[in-house]
Amino acid sequence: VEDYGSFVLGRMPANQVNAGDPGQEVLAERTQVTINNTSFDSALGEPDIPAELRSPADDPYYLVQFIGPIKTEWVEELQGLGAEVLGYHPSFTYLVRMTPAAADLARNTRAVQWVGKYHPAYRLPLEEELKLAESRDGQVALTVRFFEGVDSAALLNELASHGAQATGLSEVEHIARLWVDPARVNELAAISGIYLLEA
Repeated sequence: VEDYGSFVLGRMPANQVNAGDPGQEVLAERTQVTINNTSFDSALGEPDIPAELRSPADDPYYLVQFIGPIKTEWVEELQGLGAEVLGYHPSFTYLVRMTPAAADLARNTRAVQWVGKYHPAYRLPLEEELKLAESRDGQVALTVRFFEGVDSAALLNELASHGAQATGLSEVEHIARLWVDPARVNELAAISGIYLLEA
């Protein structure tokens, strides 16, 4: 499938795999995507996500999974389509910002295994963490991590429109701290530009 110089990526029938051969390594988690508190097999498609926690069609944040160990030229080809690489997640997956048109082109790129939306569902804190979060007057303390390039003032205004009260902002770390009604956490996760909510 791909020649890396010192090794090759290939496919073979399962009955021909020799587990004791030191020259073979099975990439058992090659199609596994692990993003924050979510893990799924892209070969089986996205996990079951409620409609309110799915990204709208025009949201520019995507996950792009390559076929195996990532080559520099693959990333450069992706960037050439207009994608802005924002971070890496296992396995062989980049979180990127791009247009839907660029996403369609990426899906037809030889080295790309799968392309999917970075849904709000992937941005939520664990229920256990939310229950243990600092609380007062029916609200919980959250840390909002947002992407580089996001207008922080506009983001704070949108957070406030969902009842969140900001208590701090770090432009350098791309972090905002706030108090919010826990019943509205899903609303915050659906705001475009947010990477993660942490309790």
